[in-house]
Amino acid sequence: MDMQSLVNTINLERHEFSLLLVDPKPQMVEWVSTFSRQKGWEIYKLYYPEGNLVVVIPKIDRFSAPGEFEHFIERMKPRLLELELRRFGATPADLGHPATKETFDRFFELSIRESAMLMSDFKNPEELLRASAQG
Repeated sequence: MDMQSLVNTINLERHEFSLLLVDPKPQMVEWVSTFSRQKGWEIYKLYYPEGNLVVVIPKIDRFSAPGEFEHFIERMKPRLLELELRRFGATPADLGHPATKETFDRFFELSIRESAMLMSDFKNPEELLRASAQG
């Protein structure tokens, strides 16, 4: 299956997607702290878990050939690295490493979620919020 056809299989309404979570390793958090001090941005909290990148990807079961999913993920890593650095006004040159899958692996880790719920999945989202507010 070509890449565009694979991407076209993503359908949020029918829950036909998986999630790719991108989390920084300690080396990345340390680098961002140093970089932000050099830029005079140390007063800003630049990394916090809620700000970590989540990418909606095709459902894992759409990858039928052995190794196809792994290859898909490996191909994304250089671009994910660039996107993460851009969040901080940085480039791979600022990081001191090229935008490669190896560099990504040095500074980030990935995890996969095969499914997610949407608020619209609940019959009454207001009731859900009310119940959670009561503790």
